[in-house]
Order: sequence, then structure tokens, then C-alpha cells
Amino acid sequence: MRYEIKSIPIWPFTKVSFFYNLVIGFIIGLFYAMIAGLLATVMAELSLIEADGFEYDSLPIGFLMVLMPFLCAFFCAAFNTVAGIVLIFVYNLIARLVGGLELNLSAVEEETPPPSKPAVKPARTEYGPPPPPPPPQSVRPRPPMEPPPTSAAADEDAGPPPNNNRNDESNEPL
Repeated sequence: MRYEIKSIPIWPFTKVSFFYNLVIGFIIGLFYAMIAGLLATVMAELSLIEADGFEYDSLPIGFLMVLMPFLCAFFCAAFNTVAGIVLIFVYNLIARLVGGLELNLSAVEEETPPPSKPAVKPARTEYGPPPPPPPPQSVRPRPPMEPPPTSAAADEDAGPPPNNNRNDESNEPL
């Protein structure tokens, strides 16, 4: 596949470039403030800064540490974004005259290793709707309970009553 960059829109580039340069400028400002604060402290200890009534101890190093990242971020964002806009304008003019930047792109296939044999076979490999629930089991009604017998005939069917007297060794009915 061949592609050609015929022009670069300026406004989207400006938004992205300003934000990017603002962040990078703040990070650079942090490092610059730390290094400048360290050097100023060392120079004050070696008494290299004192001259004509100027004492370094009166300058707040914290002010330098706080102000430097913001100043560096603002100036980095402003100057680098303006420089980028000028370069984009020049590129767009040159691209109109001689053509844009051509890129040859090709699809790259990633080589994947063969799948390893799973230790446990998965239960389901497809993710569809769950299977329907099993049908409800038929519930048979219990037969009605028969009331216990209360007549004399029921006593005859039951047989002799058990002998609960352990001292009596005879098994004769009373």
C-alpha cells in the first residue's frame, strides 16, 4: 500500500503540539529548577555569589523551585508550537509544489506459537445462551394417612401386648 501525505492541517497540530510542549516544558522546568537550586546552594556555601552587599541567603530557593517549572512550560509551549506551525506551513507549501511525503505500508502478520494442549478440557467452547433448565419433576400426592384403629377388632389384629416386666420370666399373657 502506498500513501502520500499531501498536507497537514494546522489547527489540530497546534492543539496537540501546545499541550505536548506544555507537559514536556513543565517536566524540563522541574529538572532545571532542581539543578539550579542545587548549584545556587553550593555556590552560596562556597561564598561565590556574594558581591556588593548581595547575599544569596536572602533569595528564596523555594520561589525558584515553584516558578521555574511554570515559566519553562509556558515558554516551551509557546516557542515550540510557533516553530512547529512554521514548519507545517513550509511543508504544506513544498508538498503542493513537488508532492507530499510517500509512505509504503504493508500488513505484518504476527507469528503465533501453536496452541498448547490444555490440561483440562473446557466444558463449553461457545458462549451462547445458557441451556434451558430441566423440566420440573412430577410430584405425586401422598396417599391420605389412615387413622389408627380404635375398635376391638384392631386389638385382636395387633396381637398380645409386649411384656415389659423383666423379673417375670414367663411369657404368658396376663
